[in-house]
Amino acid sequence: MKKTVKIILTIIIVILLLGIYRFNFTDDDIYVKKENGDIVKIKDIKNSKIVEKKLKTKNGDKITITELHPLGFSLSTIKINILGNKDTIILRDIDNVKTILLKDLNSDNYDELYIITQSAGSGSYGFIYAYTIKNSQLIKINIQPDSLFNSTNYFKGYMGHDSYTFNKSKLIRTFPIYNKNSTNADYTTKIQQQIHYVLRDNTLVIITE
Repeated sequence: MKKTVKIILTIIIVILLLGIYRFNFTDDDIYVKKENGDIVKIKDIKNSKIVEKKLKTKNGDKITITELHPLGFSLSTIKINILGNKDTIILRDIDNVKTILLKDLNSDNYDELYIITQSAGSGSYGFIYAYTIKNSQLIKINIQPDSLFNSTNYFKGYMGHDSYTFNKSKLIRTFPIYNKNSTNADYTTKIQQQIHYVLRDNTLVIITE
């Protein structure tokens, strides 16, 4: 009988010690409030992968782009800083970054910053965040919406899988064309559509060729 009681007491003590360890030495039950109001486990922030890229424009501006994943690896938060400028641009909960580069599409001797993202999942939809860099300032570049071309055949059969390339003066967006009854899983590279953009008045405008 005494042996049984000792065993039970030992089990209870072990359980209590494990509870104390979990409460005091692990982050499983510790939550924090982020700047945007979201409540997340602190361990999810600690385990976030951080990627930092540094670029220098032709005019000498030094830019730091930091990518974090506070909500998991399918979404990113981007912070953009220019050395000497206290303002920080923050893009919250966007798709993951695929490419970051500098270009001067309109040949005005000021580089533009292009951040190309791609969504997770079968669609792999691409998107661009763009800024003109002048006098250590980031000026947002607008992008002409696809909806303006719904009445044309430019985006007929579009279902994602965008890729972006640059030549000297144009941004070229390429994506496969899908049949009417296709799904994103039917991705094929047999038929490709190309959309060309030029930078005019701080807007990426679709041009017809």
